[in-house]
Amino acid sequence: MVEFRNIKKIGRFGLVALLLLVSNYAYTQTWTEDSAREEAFRNIELTLDISQYAAIDPNLKSNRETIAKGRDRIDNRFLTADPPPSTGYTVSELDKNGLPKVSMRYDKDGNLLDIRLLSKPRFPRIAYFYNGAKSYFEKGKEIKPGELVAVNFEVSLNNRFLFFPDGKLAGHFKL
Repeated sequence: MVEFRNIKKIGRFGLVALLLLVSNYAYTQTWTEDSAREEAFRNIELTLDISQYAAIDPNLKSNRETIAKGRDRIDNRFLTADPPPSTGYTVSELDKNGLPKVSMRYDKDGNLLDIRLLSKPRFPRIAYFYNGAKSYFEKGKEIKPGELVAVNFEVSLNNRFLFFPDGKLAGHFKL
């Protein structure tokens, strides 16, 4: 009976060690431009149904007041103001754990500029950036509302791969 218990303990220990090794692999994996691109574009949506997002910040007044008071949180929202002279602000909606799930960037008048969706709240994760409520032209191409404008594969807070919608690398930022 003693030998059976030892095997059980080794089995449990081995299972725990394997789980720790596998979970640690995601955080210690070395990401290359190609592996980051493959992961970032695996299940990508090139357009977003913009109708589910308000063209004007529905909480404009309370968001402005919160920012003016120097605070950065109100209800389930985290606010980030552009540095002075302020040209706008970002509102991140938080999940029940206080982690961001979607961010909307507005100009100083509360007009929606772009939307950032996160694949998951923790690293490594993918941030998809979509155009907001108005069309604009960039390099002779019209960017329509809801159109994908950038993909950011975020390995960590200090390591990110930024891609254009066509998959070309725009930059690799590693601090």
